[in-house]
Amino acid sequence: MMAARNVHVRVGGKSILTDVSVSVRPGEVSTLLGPNGAGKSTLLRCLSGVVRPDRGDVVLDGRPLADYSLTGLARRRAVLSQSNPVNFPFTAYEIVMMGRNPYFSRHCGANDRRIVDHALTRVDAYSLRERVFQELSGGEQQRVQVARVLAQIWETEQPYLFMDEPTVALDLKHQHQTLQLVRMLAEEKEWAVIIVIHDLHLARRYGDNAVFMKHGRVYNHGAVFKILNPENVAEVFEIPRRLATV
Repeated sequence: MMAARNVHVRVGGKSILTDVSVSVRPGEVSTLLGPNGAGKSTLLRCLSGVVRPDRGDVVLDGRPLADYSLTGLARRRAVLSQSNPVNFPFTAYEIVMMGRNPYFSRHCGANDRRIVDHALTRVDAYSLRERVFQELSGGEQQRVQVARVLAQIWETEQPYLFMDEPTVALDLKHQHQTLQLVRMLAEEKEWAVIIVIHDLHLARRYGDNAVFMKHGRVYNHGAVFKILNPENVAEVFEIPRRLATV
């Protein structure tokens, strides 16, 4: 299990997270919901170890994240950020192979190549493997990046997958395909999946749990079918209840 305990984060003198405590478990898809600026992405980065809290701590399998080496952490969790810039003419295949870097020192092996091919296939991007990443459409690039994080933890037992708005740039087919895939990985391989997402209908369809955030705090959390209701949506997003359909 992973847990954030009384986490506080300040940036430039401004509180981004205040006294946030949440937990995520293998076998579940957890969604982070709320308006822009609510602290969702910052919480995701704290849980994944990208950002260190100013106060409080994050614990993975009973150990503080700070106790893990960079390689050790990279083998336990993978992170899909909102922005994944690529400045060199790598092929899609090479981008996905980067996810295997924690497992080899100089050269990839046959098992790494098998995993990369499998990840590309699972996100409907195998046909893109020889194309230059920058020449792909936004949706194609996103699918390749999803394949990269899948390849990173494909053989890890009960890994943690963090995804910040993974459906951005994806068409309707690939939005559902991507979320169906991570839903399956949670159910069948006991992955813990943590997703920042704005589409409440997708959150309800594919999530087990939801964390509503507002002004850097947890407003409400629990089983998605219980807390994803018009009352909470209206309050968190500050909209009339008649518009808060889910």
